[in-house]
Amino acid sequence: MDSIQPSISREDYDAFALIFKNDHEFPDSYVIWSELAMKQIANALTCGKRLNEVQIHPQEFVDYCRACGQGVNFTMLRAFAVAKYHRNA
Repeated sequence: MDSIQPSISREDYDAFALIFKNDHEFPDSYVIWSELAMKQIANALTCGKRLNEVQIHPQEFVDYCRACGQGVNFTMLRAFAVAKYHRNA
């Protein structure tokens, strides 16, 4: 089974840091974000899964949360990545 992982660019990191400013789970730097993403990729490969990274942009994520009537959080970030992946597939 494939996995889907949200990906954010270095250029968008600061905008996401503002979006997630009250979320203690959000990494303190882009370097830490990238390291965590690489670990998730390695874990998926170890389990025999293919990991599909989906580029997420700040405004589209915020718009998605509003449309769903949900607050921004990591669960919604993952849900948006899955929705975007399937929309573009």
